Amino acid sequence: MDIYHDFAAIRQDNDDFVRRFHKDTYADAFSDFLNKHTPLFETIESEYTSSEDASKLLADLSGAFVALAKEEYDAQKKAKRTSYLIDQNSLMVVYILPSIREYSASFSEPLITELVDQWNRAFKQYTIRPGTFKEINAGFKRKLCYVTTAVCLSLGKDENCREISLLKHYRDTFLIAESDGKKLIDEYYDIAPTIVNRINKCADAKETYKMIYKNYISPCIDLIDENRLLDCKELYIRMMQSLKQNYLLS
Repeated sequence: MDIYHDFAAIRQDNDDFVRRFHKDTYADAFSDFLNKHTPLFETIESEYTSSEDASKLLADLSGAFVALAKEEYDAQKKAKRTSYLIDQNSLMVVYILPSIREYSASFSEPLITELVDQWNRAFKQYTIRPGTFKEINAGFKRKLCYVTTAVCLSLGKDENCREISLLKHYRDTFLIAESDGKKLIDEYYDIAPTIVNRINKCADAKETYKMIYKNYISPCIDLIDENRLLDCKELYIRMMQSLKQNYLLS
């Protein structure tokens, strides 16, 4: 077994797993993904524990993995590179990194650290942070971006528009991994449906949604594009504080 080639290739031929990333099928799909790659993880563990330079082994594994991804990314037409990278980041976050962590071997956490570091240096525009299977599976209870979806639909955009897709990706890859991320997300899903409902009852709802888009959503997208992810988080917090004040506390 060529562990460098095989590890780099675990991103490929995953259409079935991508299709199964849904509330009712993700748990079984994740189990299947982990079982499929357990022989590879066993080989990596064996090599890692017997290696004279275990750190170099993990760096080389990660290097081969990222190099193949970068080659595929560069081969995409420029107009398709963003969607390609978002798809690959999602695969990393919902299957690959959690499966390495779930396997729970001595190499798991060091490999995740090295792999994420090299990935984020190669793809600086949309960075990722590792999570766990349990966090992601629990997240299906909070998958709707209520405010963003309401705003975008009011502006004539659809539910698959770039703003909604990108902010969901930001939530599920960066924000959830912040120390206060889960608290922020849980609070959002506690209050956002009520906020949207109250905005919709206002005569100036459409103008309100335009204001939210101009002052918060569009700038957040720009900050994510510039990889200013913490600045986006701060703006997101200000948005929720403003909406809470205006539609829950007033």
